[in-house]
Amino acid sequence: MDALPEDPRIRLVRVEGERSWWLSRALNRAMAEARGSWLLKVDADCILEAPFFRALEPARAELQIAALPGGPRADKIPALWGLFGVDASLFAAAGGFNEYLHGWGYDDIDLFERMLLIPGSRLALLPQAGVKDLAHTDRQRVGANRQLPARWLMEATLQANRYTASATANQWQTFASQGQASQRPIPPPLPAKIRDQRARHMLQGLLARPLTLVATGLAKALPAGLRCQLLAMTGLRAHL
Repeated sequence: MDALPEDPRIRLVRVEGERSWWLSRALNRAMAEARGSWLLKVDADCILEAPFFRALEPARAELQIAALPGGPRADKIPALWGLFGVDASLFAAAGGFNEYLHGWGYDDIDLFERMLLIPGSRLALLPQAGVKDLAHTDRQRVGANRQLPARWLMEATLQANRYTASATANQWQTFASQGQASQRPIPPPLPAKIRDQRARHMLQGLLARPLTLVATGLAKALPAGLRCQLLAMTGLRAHL
């Protein structure tokens, strides 16, 4: 509290009484506490300066994102991944972030897709001027106390969240429509079948990178003649 500047526009909200606390739930609480009609979500690794706010025009579209997922702007400045603005009524109509999603990845893409399905919603790009990236490692994204490489962990939660978002879309929408977001209880547990499938997708994501590295190493290590023979056996030799 003492580190905050003296500015009446800044409020520090202390959340108490939560049995569990994770990213999507924290973001929903923050959005519920906001008092404006237009919301701007900024990650901790994104620094916004005066040129950004001078160019910002909330009236352009109900949803404005900094970069299309996988686009060149996102690759150039990773901080753009978590930067977006949205009309508060559109955010509420979409049910906010899906709190069945845990860990890193896909929470924002899932939210964008649901908001853009609402009739009348429009999409625009936020201004790029005045946006800077606070450089940090992938390990800092997922927590320094993990033992596995950060990229493996990020891929695991990304795959699990991608599946979970599709499997719980209706369930989350129904739950989110009940009561105020600031007083919303923790969502009921997922059915065992969905939990099992989530675990499977997480394991697939976790193994994707190491298995790719192993396959790449084997492909390089095999003699050229043996590589051609193996491709001939699989029917792929004709594509060379």
